Amino acid sequence: MTELQHLINIAHSPIYNYVIPGVTSYLIDDKGRVRLFHCSRNHIEVVIPHSYRFDFSARVLQGRVTNLMFLETNDKSVDTYEVSNLEYGKEPGKYKITPGPVKRFLINKKTYHEGETYGMTHNEIHSIQFVKNTYLLIYESEERSRTSKILQPHINEETIATFKVEPWM
Repeated sequence: MTELQHLINIAHSPIYNYVIPGVTSYLIDDKGRVRLFHCSRNHIEVVIPHSYRFDFSARVLQGRVTNLMFLETNDKSVDTYEVSNLEYGKEPGKYKITPGPVKRFLINKKTYHEGETYGMTHNEIHSIQFVKNTYLLIYESEERSRTSKILQPHINEETIATFKVEPWM
């Protein structure tokens, strides 16, 4: 039995359409620190740029992901975003948003293939894109922050509210 097949067999507590259509998040351990993500379709939807409350390491078990890192800059030629605090409300889909400052961000894009790993700290901001039938294994640290950051486009002196939780999520 392959490692992937073993993980699929022990995965439990799925959350379907996790953030975007077709992505399912499964627990591997009972503490919620090891998760298996599966994307069942080619992902074209945008995942709002965000940070996490924890650090993590990820390994692509099958398929590929493109990780888009948002790096703060003073370069006036790049796009602006409102940096808001997102406080988790103790269950998926429940959040409190506190608007924050407007800043500029460069985007650094890197694609990871089967067998490759990457990691992030809780204060880094990213978005992600999956290809169909990708499996991604995530190892999370203890909580490092009570809030996450989200980026929403800031255009013509207005923040465009792109973060939302839909009933299908």
